[in-house]
Amino acid sequence: MQQHGKGRRGIPRRQAGLSLIEAMLVLGLLILLVGGAIAAFNTGLAGATSKTALEEINLLAAAAGQYRRSPRRQGLYTGISVTVLATQGYPMPGGWTTGTAQNVYGLTAAIVPATGNTDATLTYQLDTASACQQMIEQFTNQVGIKGTPACAGTNPTTLTLTLE
Repeated sequence: MQQHGKGRRGIPRRQAGLSLIEAMLVLGLLILLVGGAIAAFNTGLAGATSKTALEEINLLAAAAGQYRRSPRRQGLYTGISVTVLATQGYPMPGGWTTGTAQNVYGLTAAIVPATGNTDATLTYQLDTASACQQMIEQFTNQVGIKGTPACAGTNPTTLTLTLE
């Protein structure tokens, strides 16, 4: 610590400002605080994205169920697709009114009839395998889902659900 002159009664005065050690301590604390805030923000953002994905998948499955139950379909998924659902006015996730199925991850979603048209396959791409595994936990044993949902591929990972 440098001394700069003497104050009243001859006691040395301290130079104004922070020492190098004090400045480094303050900087270290700021870095820890900012790092914690960024981690909390990213966790919250990932949770919000996962929730939106779940809502999109549920809305697609509900629209497919309405399509199948319509009198013209006679309990079959014949001709179903995201485009058909969107253009025929079924409730779709926001922005999908033209049938462009770009999900919350900026990836694709699709619905196609399965063999025999009594079931349909819904595929939904997610950005990571861990996000896909979280979705599997949500849809396993859910009413309207046949069998066990599956994930395939990596970055993007495709979730596949069979709709009854």
